[in-house]
Amino acid sequence: MNAGVDPTEVAERAGNSVEDLMAKYAKRLYGRAAIAGQRIQALLGEYD
Repeated sequence: MNAGVDPTEVAERAGNSVEDLMAKYAKRLYGRAAIAGQRIQALLGEYD
């Protein structure tokens, strides 16, 4: 997930549900808030 792969894909490959995956590994998602912010700002910039 840190690489930007969709959590449903990661869960499927790991043999877990998305809920289990997030419960176990969400605390290891370093820097994702900053990346999400950048993506949101880039998208909003397209509307200017």
